[in-house]
Amino acid sequence: MRHIWDCNHYLTCGLACTEAVCGQCPAADKDQCSKTAGEAGHPCNAYAFGWACAIAAISGPGAFCNWEIDKDAGLWLDAVGNRYCK
Repeated sequence: MRHIWDCNHYLTCGLACTEAVCGQCPAADKDQCSKTAGEAGHPCNAYAFGWACAIAAISGPGAFCNWEIDKDAGLWLDAVGNRYCK
């Protein structure tokens, strides 16, 4: 059984693996490579737990950390700061 603290480790390794695998791809192919690198049968699948864990966290209790909500550094810092610094 994996523990929640494994999430960061597996996500970090997954990101590093994806960069190593897809980093040399032409710009037109890099996005597709990044999307499939962690799927079954692909080189970064061993780190799929990290992706699943991160998505679950951002979709649930960690939603305030989701950069995609505002895509603005100031608003993002404000949301995270309000969560921890009130």
